[in-house]
This record gives sequence, structure tokens and C-alpha cells, in this order.
Amino acid sequence: MDLRVGGDWSARMILSDGMEIGWHGSYLEVDAPNRLVLSLSDRPGDQYERVTVELKAVADGTEMIFTQAGGNIPAENYARAEEGWRSFFDDLAKGLSS
Repeated sequence: MDLRVGGDWSARMILSDGMEIGWHGSYLEVDAPNRLVLSLSDRPGDQYERVTVELKAVADGTEMIFTQAGGNIPAENYARAEEGWRSFFDDLAKGLSS
């Protein structure tokens, strides 16, 4: 992980059935601690989604606005992607609260 504009990142997701998905991309904007924009793909080539994470201090913690766009997946797959991200963030919240 090279957290600077133009730097690359990669991650591996292991599903409950043991299947693995490799994710990769690069950082497009880094404005710590407010905003992070990165490209995201699980395929070879140059078809990337754009993920934007915006953080804002609020009275009882931090608000996160998270978006994924790019048009490189079928429209119906964005709902599945949203479910996946929600599950990821729910699991992350559980891990952080224990």
C-alpha cells in the first residue's frame, strides 16, 4: 500500500466458500483526514471503478460518505456492491467495538 496520489494498493477478499478475489487500484486523491479517492478493480485491464470516501467530524464521532461509481459493471450489480460494502463496514464496526 503506497498511500499517495498515484500510489498502488491491493487487497484480497476470501469468501465463506474459500473463493478468493484480488482487488487492486491506485490512489487518485489523498486529502487526509477528509477525503480519499481511489480506483478499484478485480480484473486485469483498465476498467476501474472510482471509490470516494469523505470523512467529517460530527458531535458523536465521524460521519463517512462512501460512493462507488464508474459504469464498468452492470447497473444491477451496483446494488450487490452496496450490499457487500455494507456487510464489510458492519463487520469492521463489530471488530472495532469489541
